[in-house]
Amino acid sequence: MLDPEGIRINIGDESGGEPAIAYNGTHFFVVWETMDGVDGVRVRPDGTVVGPVFRLIQSGETFGPVSIACSEKLCMVTFSVEGTDESVIYFTRVSKDGVVLAEVDRSLSPGLNFTGEASIAWNNSRKEFLVVWADTRGGGEALTDIYGNRVTEGGTILGGNGFPIAPWPSPSTRPISSWARG
Repeated sequence: MLDPEGIRINIGDESGGEPAIAYNGTHFFVVWETMDGVDGVRVRPDGTVVGPVFRLIQSGETFGPVSIACSEKLCMVTFSVEGTDESVIYFTRVSKDGVVLAEVDRSLSPGLNFTGEASIAWNNSRKEFLVVWADTRGGGEALTDIYGNRVTEGGTILGGNGFPIAPWPSPSTRPISSWARG
């Protein structure tokens, strides 16, 4: 064990939960939920936390889990924003220096249904991210399907409101996306 005492990641004043982690080739990026949104920080391979904490979204309506994947240039983070009658999968991007990039349209899923449990992976050969999530657009919470969407490194959404991966008739939840070098 390299760090028997552990490493305190959330170096701010706010407590956090449900962290996610990815590596961009030089730093680990750790993101987590807070009471007011989603925060993150970079960590060097030697365990040194590189501050300050960056705020990805400030909203009391976010819920997890958050998910992150990185290219060499930037990381993309997904999260859900929940309202009274819907929840929507959103993303934001963070530069390799820990700067949150301004996004114009960050929604990956349509409104007027419930979504959640997003997972994201980076495909280096195609230079795009794949996001997958549970989605109730097929007929209610008991009939959850798995949908996905592709996003370029530049932030362009390639699949509109997403495409079905595992549609009804059997409920599906907790999708996981991954990429392996071929």
